[in-house]
Amino acid sequence: GGSGSASHLRCGAFYTCPSPGTVAGFCEDRHYDDYEKFVNALADAMRPEFESVVASGALLQVDAPDLAMGRHSRFAHLSDDEWLEVAEMYAGAINRALGSIPPSKVRVHVCWGNYPGPHHRDIGIERLWPVLKKIRARYLLVEAANPRHAHEWSSVTPTSLRPDQVLVPGVVDTKAPTVEHPRLICERLMHYAAVLGPHRVIAGTDCGFASTAGSTAITADVAWLKLSSLVEGARLATEAYVNINAPFRSPISLRPTGIRAVLITEHDAVHHKAAGRLPPAAVDTLRASVWSFHHVELDTASKQQQRVGNGGSVVDGAFDELRWAIDLPVVFVAVGLRALDAAAELTRRLAADHAVARRPSVTFALGAAGVHPMDLTRDAGPKTLGEVPRTAAEALVIAAALKSAASRALSQAFDKRVLVPKLISPPPPASGPGPR
Repeated sequence: GGSGSASHLRCGAFYTCPSPGTVAGFCEDRHYDDYEKFVNALADAMRPEFESVVASGALLQVDAPDLAMGRHSRFAHLSDDEWLEVAEMYAGAINRALGSIPPSKVRVHVCWGNYPGPHHRDIGIERLWPVLKKIRARYLLVEAANPRHAHEWSSVTPTSLRPDQVLVPGVVDTKAPTVEHPRLICERLMHYAAVLGPHRVIAGTDCGFASTAGSTAITADVAWLKLSSLVEGARLATEAYVNINAPFRSPISLRPTGIRAVLITEHDAVHHKAAGRLPPAAVDTLRASVWSFHHVELDTASKQQQRVGNGGSVVDGAFDELRWAIDLPVVFVAVGLRALDAAAELTRRLAADHAVARRPSVTFALGAAGVHPMDLTRDAGPKTLGEVPRTAAEALVIAAALKSAASRALSQAFDKRVLVPKLISPPPPASGPGPR
């Protein structure tokens, strides 16, 4: 049901599907007589399955060993450069199968084959980064714990991934029964966090613990021991990163402060016009990109801005919601002139309410047509984030711009020291000659 889907999304549950290239490796082409056409046809056929996984509320994980294992298996006769052209085709097929699914809903797993063997013909991950960054997936899961690839953290640079991508390196070897020590896992994670930042690294396993139903290399009890060590190692890495250059060690794990985004749009319910309204897919993308999200929709046909129960207005209702929401800075995103007026009114009311101490707020506009030109040139006026997004992909770009602009604006407007009670200064000394 709906509640189950929402619960899955909150806890990060994912469902795996093979990539088109992986399916092609197990199926024979008896129709197209052209391998690339065959792979793309598989991508088209798999798109409904991908979309149904995301619609269920789960994250989609595309298992794509074809992007790495394909080099030393089906295409072992090619050179590395020739193989990379095939890898580009495989990546394009994944994007084709994903269609309009937001990247934030997608994980892609890349490996060299979860089987015991020498693996001395594996292509290095450094050759694959340019291909992987083109895939429309936020999370990239790669093998990084087994003896053949454990050193490849040194190939990662800040530009190996897109700015919106998160790396999930395998820090547990799923083919070996030895349980990794948590401190080794911590060390491996710190290598990646030092380059990408802790917010772009998540601890993962090299692959699944049972790639086939008859797999017995790792028994269930050992798998759970490894996962327990993984959790402890991630905790140690978080603690270690917090304490870098700290004068005193702290066991507290800190997270960057997120934002509470308040999207204000306009809708003419009488004439059924929605010039200031975002498509549902764009709204969902913005919602998934921030810590907390509110959507305020104004009825432009009503001078009272859409009356609600008990004689209140939409702005009144929004104020009641935001009045006690003091955990995060509030960022208004207004679409249209009426939306800007509503954001200004809410900002005024929140500033005038002294019932609680609150974090600051800032306002941005979407669509230059909805902002007076004078406002765009004034330091105190709302800045535009760009055109109104009409697709999930466009909304993802806007979300990134929003978080970046909000971080800059709020860092200048807020200092955590204002939350510390001011010390009462001692009275000045009495006037008169001092001691001789």
